[in-house]
Amino acid sequence: MADDKDVLRDVWFGRIPTCFALYQDEVTEKEAEPFYLLLPRVSYLTLVTDKVKKHFLKAVKPEDVEEMWFEYEGTPLKWHYPIGVLFDLHASNTALPWSITVHFKNFPDRDLLHCLSNSVIEAHFMSCIKEADALKHKSQVINDMQKKDHKQLWMGLQNDKFDQFWAMNRKLMEYPTEEGGVRYIPFRIYQLSHKLLCFLEVSHSFCVTRHPGPTPFQPPQPPPGPPGASGSGPRLRAGRPVLGVLREPRIIIIIIILLLLILISFHGVQAEEASTERPATQNSLSTF
Repeated sequence: MADDKDVLRDVWFGRIPTCFALYQDEVTEKEAEPFYLLLPRVSYLTLVTDKVKKHFLKAVKPEDVEEMWFEYEGTPLKWHYPIGVLFDLHASNTALPWSITVHFKNFPDRDLLHCLSNSVIEAHFMSCIKEADALKHKSQVINDMQKKDHKQLWMGLQNDKFDQFWAMNRKLMEYPTEEGGVRYIPFRIYQLSHKLLCFLEVSHSFCVTRHPGPTPFQPPQPPPGPPGASGSGPRLRAGRPVLGVLREPRIIIIIIILLLLILISFHGVQAEEASTERPATQNSLSTF
């Protein structure tokens, strides 16, 4: 790990020049000038934008201030994604600086998680660390670390202190040769999507988000018949294709339950028929 220190340092100090602008409809007191900031790729938006919030609060009425959130070209930016991931997903092909719009009203509850304090970010960050160590070391390293070690790890990220962070993170990155190395290499795949696909493999699982790709195929509508005509055959309903519906977990569970009920009722009928046949057979034998 010591040989890679220069690479780790270059990754840590990666910055994205960004221009923050207040949403036009929320400017009430006075015109708000854009705010420029170099964002660290390895941090989180809500963790490094206190200066942005203080700058734009001067142009917004206090009664209009709710939870601050960000969007890029109409897409709300998820605060629990690292900044570098957000940029690569949404704006990697655009010219710098990255233009982000700031909002203080109309929080999109369906698209974003609420983040009212840095403790929420800390809880999310430590949860990611524990998930990764569970795959790598069966959670042995993170469990052996003391609470102050966890705090130092978090404070290093929060305060953008490379040496403070890596003094603790180095333990999580060690390769225990006496135990045959790490069990698995944890990784997370981010893609533009609202659906989550989970894949199970032998002795471990991982989840990836699914890119919707092009617009799903919609069955063509048959031409309308003449007025008053009937019996023109079934009409195809526009909407999600059947395969799209079958991807819904609740639909799949309902189908499985219905199949089980059908099997149970089928076996019950067979058992009833078998019980009625036995006395008839015995009566026929007794006549001989």
